[in-house]
Amino acid sequence: MVRKIHSSVMTLLAVMFAVHVSLAHANLLDMIKGPPKPVEITESSDKAANFKEAFKPEGMLAKDPAPVESASKKVVIAGFQMEFATEQKAITKNAGAGAGLASSAEKIYYLRGVKDEQFQAIADKSYAAFVEHLKKLGYEVLPPTVLLETGYKEKFAKVNQSPVHHERGVAGEILFGDLSKIGEDKDEKGQEDNASVIVTAKDTSPDVYSKFMPEFGPGFKAADALQANIIQLRMKVNFARFDGVRFYWSSGYEDKPQNGISIRGTGMQVFAPSNKIATYSLAKTVILPNRVAEKGAPVAATTGQTTKRASGGLFKALAGLATGDVIAATSGAVGAAHSTMASDDIEMTAGADYEAVVAKDVGLFLNMMTEALPK
Repeated sequence: MVRKIHSSVMTLLAVMFAVHVSLAHANLLDMIKGPPKPVEITESSDKAANFKEAFKPEGMLAKDPAPVESASKKVVIAGFQMEFATEQKAITKNAGAGAGLASSAEKIYYLRGVKDEQFQAIADKSYAAFVEHLKKLGYEVLPPTVLLETGYKEKFAKVNQSPVHHERGVAGEILFGDLSKIGEDKDEKGQEDNASVIVTAKDTSPDVYSKFMPEFGPGFKAADALQANIIQLRMKVNFARFDGVRFYWSSGYEDKPQNGISIRGTGMQVFAPSNKIATYSLAKTVILPNRVAEKGAPVAATTGQTTKRASGGLFKALAGLATGDVIAATSGAVGAAHSTMASDDIEMTAGADYEAVVAKDVGLFLNMMTEALPK
């Protein structure tokens, strides 16, 4: 009996060890290969191929995104919402260790010089562009007001509301987290959401897109009642690009000013007659052709950043001298000295052509999104 128990324990330990090794191996491979490569789209790129690449999840069993099953050539856009990042922060693990900083360092891009009216104008222009793309495919686009006779009526209570400012450190997110981001940060690890402005296109609802269980909304019944495809679309527009640079001992991001579509908060749901639905969640960051400005201006370090760097650098310098570690002492001194420099943060001031540039880029993304509907 004792031998049997001993054998079972040894077997269990062997299985646990094998699982641990497998997970460690997977994590090591993940660290080496880094995040998925972003999808770059241009005016001449193959939008069908871009759509497939951008919306196909990772994994051996992942399926290619396919158009919704629908014979209807009518479309209603129930919700068309855009979130414009006004801050983007990248977290670089272990990047500060050599300079006497903490085990991670951060860099923030700030977008300056854009008014709420400009964000709203871009949303309205983008909605109009999406409508035109759909019409070119032979679809009749019905006005959102037809949904007032369906279960969507309550969803339109906040229609045409003013832009909503999302600030970093919102109490609800600190306590409960932002559920819309769960499972959506595969290629944006190391980034944190900061301030943004959320805008909804004129006459569409700000309350229809739901990351979780959209099937419980009014989409199915409305699609049947109108014999039309009901679209609920949301996207987040970034102004800085972060390309993953990750190794076993360190990870970071090579950052560049560049327009893009974030996987966080970007997706589309299409309800079709006969209880059909297709959901599309962006799986890879989409890089757009243009940028809001050619370069940014460094931002002076805050008192908190200066104190953090100075204390971290001084501590490492003293520890290095005490142990005879000249390298540690030297790098610590560098960290302390760096505390008086700039914060490494960057301000990007939008140019006079901001609206036109961003609307044009977003139009390319929306043209790609029409691949979700049958030709």
